[in-house]
Amino acid sequence: MAKLEWLKRPGTSLAAMAIGILLGLYDRNVALFIAPVGELYLSFLKMLVVPIMVTAIISSLGKLMASREAVRYLKRTVLTFATGLLLVSLIGVGVGLIGNPGTGLDQRAREVLGNAIMGGEAMVSGQSGTQGAFTVMDFLAMIIPTNLFESLLGEQNLQVLFVAMVFGVAIGTVREKKRDDVLDVIEVIYKAFERIIGWSIYGLPVGLLCLMAGQFASMGMDLLAAMTKFIVLIHLACLIILLLSAVLIWKLTGRSLVRSTADLKQPLLIAFGTRNSLATLPFIFQALRARYRLEEKTVNFVTPLSIILCRYSMVTMFSVGTIFVAQLYGVPLGPGQIATVLLASILAALSGAGAPALVSLSMIGIILAPLGLPSETAVVLLLAVTPIVDPILTMLNVHLACASTILVNGSAVKASRPVRVGKEIKA
Repeated sequence: MAKLEWLKRPGTSLAAMAIGILLGLYDRNVALFIAPVGELYLSFLKMLVVPIMVTAIISSLGKLMASREAVRYLKRTVLTFATGLLLVSLIGVGVGLIGNPGTGLDQRAREVLGNAIMGGEAMVSGQSGTQGAFTVMDFLAMIIPTNLFESLLGEQNLQVLFVAMVFGVAIGTVREKKRDDVLDVIEVIYKAFERIIGWSIYGLPVGLLCLMAGQFASMGMDLLAAMTKFIVLIHLACLIILLLSAVLIWKLTGRSLVRSTADLKQPLLIAFGTRNSLATLPFIFQALRARYRLEEKTVNFVTPLSIILCRYSMVTMFSVGTIFVAQLYGVPLGPGQIATVLLASILAALSGAGAPALVSLSMIGIILAPLGLPSETAVVLLLAVTPIVDPILTMLNVHLACASTILVNGSAVKASRPVRVGKEIKA
């Protein structure tokens, strides 16, 4: 395997992604032909994610419960997540109000948007039943599964996460020696899947090349051109948040902005190429343990919760997207409406946690209904720009998950400053 180590280098993956983008833009037929290879690679990674997530949550929660630290970690985690979501929503609303994405559109852009809305409303009409009041009971119904196997088959990751947490707490409260034996077995299973992930890295450049080729080949360029201002503002909001997140890691760990970004290069690269936050979980685990020397129980507990629950990407999309739709329809937003957008963006993002993209985006109806705006229009337009904004939004999720985990870990981070950098995941 030593001769193939070059396949694991970030430069190789970056070059592969660049080739994929060029293929998607200039040779659409070839790009669409190889795109299924990338989807197969992504499916392979996703196949490994659920076992890794479940075993990580169970083992970490079991150990936390056994050490009586669960309540302390839970308090810090909730406070960190709530603060992060609020700040992201504030930045999204601020960028939207200052940038005015829905104003100043020329006649051609309005025609393209109008055609896209009329053509897409039928597709999303079945998903627009979220305009009524969304209650706590609705959210709990989304979390608690009636059948675990149906949740696994339907990729209801929020429900799978809930079951894993309950099981981890239950194991941690057992006061017998056999508890440690069970946790050891679960950890061995986790390590086995982590080893498989290590093997899969050799195929990462090919997977990223094919994924990027397919994504860029399938973009509707006319619609993207009409929404250029919105796309630019989404990227601007993400860059501002990423910079703040990097500064937070710098302050917590003493590492420079460049160094901290380099330490997280592998999960960030995979996030950008796959557009799938869950697929990066094993690589986040490895980076935070090896590079930052964080406690394994903290990493394995906080990171999956952040990736699945804290949809920072959706908060950004919803906050900027709502401003865009309101301006598109000429609806003025006063202080009360802005406060509604600010808080409802967080609620809508939480409501779509673990759901497929179309269902998650349809949750914007929770924000738009009180403002008297049509959710179908928003869903159609957000779906259209998803291929171009998803890479940086996924990076946003991953970077903030890393920052949140480091913040929750707290004192252990400072003690890790002198420790040398570890190695990447190896086969």
